[in-house]
Amino acid sequence: MGILSKFKSLLKSKDEFINAPLVIPDAVYRNQFLNRREWMGQFVINEKTLFRITYYGQLHERHTNLITGTSFAPALLIATEPVSGIGFTLYDGCKHGYNALFAEEFTQEQVSNRPIDSIYKDEEGNDLFELHMKLKFNFKYDEEMGDDVDEDGMIELPDGRKLAFDAVKQDGFDSIIILGKNPSGKVRPILMEESA
Repeated sequence: MGILSKFKSLLKSKDEFINAPLVIPDAVYRNQFLNRREWMGQFVINEKTLFRITYYGQLHERHTNLITGTSFAPALLIATEPVSGIGFTLYDGCKHGYNALFAEEFTQEQVSNRPIDSIYKDEEGNDLFELHMKLKFNFKYDEEMGDDVDEDGMIELPDGRKLAFDAVKQDGFDSIIILGKNPSGKVRPILMEESA
């Protein structure tokens, strides 16, 4: 499975939108990702690169361009390509990142009761952005957890769920940065999370 296929599986979820974007890797980060250190790419659907973000969460008190979780639950971001209406889960703090998989447990209410009713806008009032995502991977899954993988390639998480070990290695990143570039060319971080 190639880098793009692996990254698409990170973003797709059976209970979410069924369409996944094409992810174009940034050439500077391509080789680093092969070493499981970091990766950066841009999202594209049907050759369209602008997306609207709806989210559950709140804007950071001081850095008002950043979406964060609330005291109730982690952030959930959905990106939608406005011409086709195709949407996908951009980030789910209950499912993505090392902590979501191994350190934190969320109730069904926290996972399910996060209304996605806010539209992200920058200080200029723009609500469409080119989206770039940077992931960092530092945990050595094969060395630390390889012996815990069963004969079907599955590993049991602390909450009792079983996931494919390859999916765990993809979803268990240490940090994520989502950058948005508005139509006037200004780039700003939309989400920055340490997840390990």
